[in-house]
Amino acid sequence: MRVVLTFLFSLCLSIQSLYANEIVRPLFSPVSEDLIFSGPKYNGLYLYLANDNRLLRICDTPGAGYDAGWSPDGSKIAFKYIVNNEGGSYQIPAIYDMATGSLHYLTDALPHTGVPAVTADNDIAYTIGDKLHISSESGRVKRTIQLPHYVNQAPISADGKQVVYNDPSDQLWIVTLESGNHRPVSSDSIGLFAPQWSPDGTKILARTLASRIMVFDLNTGNAYDIDEGSAPSWIPDSEHIVYCRERRDEAYEIVSSEIYKSRYDGNYQVRLIDNDFMNGQPHVSHGKLIYTAMDSDRLFLADIDTESFGTSVPEMLHIDTDKAIQVKYQTPEPGLSRSEQTFTVLDAPYIHQVYDTPDWFLAGHSACGATAAMMGIAYYKVLPEWPCTCSYPYSHKSDYGRYISDTYSFNGYTYNIRGYNSRGNYGYGGFGFIVQNNWANTKEYMALYLRQHKIGSSVDWNPTLTKIDNELSSDRPFVVLTSITTSGHYQLVVGHDPGSHSIVVNDPYGNDNQGYMNYNGKKVTYDWPGYNNGHANLNTVWCYIYMKYHIPDLTLDAFSLPDTVSAGETVSVDLSLSNTGSSAAENINVGFYLSTNAFFDHRDPLIHSTVIDRIDVDEYLSETIDVVIPDTMLSRRYGLGVRIDDGDQIDELAETNNLEYDTFIIKGCPEIYSAKPEHMSTQETGTPTISAKYRDNVLGIALSTITLMVNDQDVTALSEVSNNGITYISDAALRSGKYTAILLVGNADGHVNRKEWSFYIQTTRVAENNPDFQTPTNTLFQNYPNPFNAETRITYQLKESAHVSLTIYALDGKRVRRLYNGAARAGSHHHVWDSRDDAGRPVSSGIYYYQLSTNNFKETKRLVLIK
Repeated sequence: MRVVLTFLFSLCLSIQSLYANEIVRPLFSPVSEDLIFSGPKYNGLYLYLANDNRLLRICDTPGAGYDAGWSPDGSKIAFKYIVNNEGGSYQIPAIYDMATGSLHYLTDALPHTGVPAVTADNDIAYTIGDKLHISSESGRVKRTIQLPHYVNQAPISADGKQVVYNDPSDQLWIVTLESGNHRPVSSDSIGLFAPQWSPDGTKILARTLASRIMVFDLNTGNAYDIDEGSAPSWIPDSEHIVYCRERRDEAYEIVSSEIYKSRYDGNYQVRLIDNDFMNGQPHVSHGKLIYTAMDSDRLFLADIDTESFGTSVPEMLHIDTDKAIQVKYQTPEPGLSRSEQTFTVLDAPYIHQVYDTPDWFLAGHSACGATAAMMGIAYYKVLPEWPCTCSYPYSHKSDYGRYISDTYSFNGYTYNIRGYNSRGNYGYGGFGFIVQNNWANTKEYMALYLRQHKIGSSVDWNPTLTKIDNELSSDRPFVVLTSITTSGHYQLVVGHDPGSHSIVVNDPYGNDNQGYMNYNGKKVTYDWPGYNNGHANLNTVWCYIYMKYHIPDLTLDAFSLPDTVSAGETVSVDLSLSNTGSSAAENINVGFYLSTNAFFDHRDPLIHSTVIDRIDVDEYLSETIDVVIPDTMLSRRYGLGVRIDDGDQIDELAETNNLEYDTFIIKGCPEIYSAKPEHMSTQETGTPTISAKYRDNVLGIALSTITLMVNDQDVTALSEVSNNGITYISDAALRSGKYTAILLVGNADGHVNRKEWSFYIQTTRVAENNPDFQTPTNTLFQNYPNPFNAETRITYQLKESAHVSLTIYALDGKRVRRLYNGAARAGSHHHVWDSRDDAGRPVSSGIYYYQLSTNNFKETKRLVLIK
């Protein structure tokens, strides 16, 4: 180690600029302290040889370091060599041989090839277009497999039996080489890229387009959402990963970046390095941890104990890539001529966020969101030109820049909100509107800004390549939020090359292929995450903000209901709706919701739904729809909310006019509440108070209907009963064990409500004298209520203190929500699930499973969500 450090420090006696020497994606050899890494934007590929103190530049081509890797035995380095010509990039899967120090090309220079990967037997997997090739070490092709499309990343398992790849919807698939069968690994709408096999071939690690880290266990079929972060990689034990945990502010600028390790299922996450630096890009091998300081030439190296994952004090290293020795190789000639560009690029007007806004507007460097939105508005010609003269980079006229920063009025709204950037510079117009509320949720404000300009817009948090083609095929540009910079950056998507999966954008900050900032941002080509064609990579794609012109706008008129109805009765609702948009609407879902507070939200139960086939432009439609009031409803006043386009399946100009209410009284069941003891609680007395309260403000309580059962024994006559509650206390101490109480309460109309709850009794005195005393065990109880709407309570009993994980899963085994993961004492515990996933989004109706896991106990039960 000391020899390595001495040499590395000697390389850095004269350090160049931080950006020029930025080190990207350092990777240890699996068998030594040799190291490969790349330069800024993955340009070039470098090799540090620890034994003879040499720093080599294997190649200096753009994008060569993207997904470059070692063979399992450390004898080879696999990467993609990219040659840029006037007609585009030419690509070659390449191998650097450590034994001979020579560079070998596996193919001619072709339009589209993939990054090669090497097996433990030194077979090599690589793609040419939509074909997967498996070759020997000598280059002889042993097998060719047809893939459904061009794939750039197709890593092969260490045993050489399987290859994992992405489909056009950014989902992962595995092809078994012996049979040629393809099977899906993921089946979600969330896009994934950069798959990595665990060293033992039983799991796959990948990143989502929105920068979350996932692990897929191929043996169990389970998928684990680990954390938000970047640069994940396997630790050699195949049980743990190391990654960079990133946290961002409202502007998506990184505010913290720390090195963490985690078990493959997301448990036992530990911070490895305790310092205040912005750390990143960790990698672990042979007892060493290497990582970077972000956007600089600094490398850090530490010893790591792979059992406890403790680390030594890191030592800072500097590497000056300007002093690297260039490996000699012959530049290849193209082996196949490129065809002409066949995909369409939309010709949206270009606006630069700094150069095309008024000179007084000093917040232009922060105005990518407003500028990207304005390019779309200008594409649709919604606003008239509003010229201003700009001084930089030369004196010129800008037709739309004033809308980004100056106050203006349109469609009944005046854009006069003053917005600030982090330096205190301000602006009005689109900038002020989108960054209002201190930059909180600029995405939704941008969508609202577009809708107020008569452009239908919504935020899509599950971006994929397929969705890009859907929009562009309809001649609709849209905004994308990426992390091509360390902060979130908005760009206008105007094209997609399906051959290479490169994206064409109008970039409001210029062309990052040339290094920001410049005035060359019109129709710039960037690489989609998971692909490298010699362009700057988008890195992360957080979301899309759509721009849809010539679309419907549905409006629902107010309606009225009877003053009072009975539970179980059918109510006829007269609806009138119209379409004031610019195109017809088809298959319009209409939902009927009951609300106890006369305000619709996701917790209100859906009691009826129907579909209206079509409403043409300027058509006014009246429908009478019969709705059955559920016979389980409680007696009280409700609001009936009717929502057209329920589920947001139709692109509309506005949705604020899609919901109407009326209120009415339902004569239903009495309400039972405040049941004691608390459900699934443990009581340390043999004479607990068993009680409940009830009410019916519409019909009143019928005392003759009240019945209380405790463990199937009617105790009503032994209880205190009133018009609003019942209380029972046993004369003799109850034995330890589980007790179930059932209460029936009716009203004058004959509607009866039933409530059931359970509790435990456990006392030391009873245990000493009662041979039937039951020693508590680990128990997972059925959730209550079940089925449920909006919220349910999950209770469990622990016989001793333990580390507990309580998790909700979908039917396909994918994790939906981790309710709790931590220490818990012996006794009874409960958690409430609000029918939302880990990202806070409501989940759909259906069957789910919940699982309780401790070190020596695991149990799973089913629950049903009904909306």
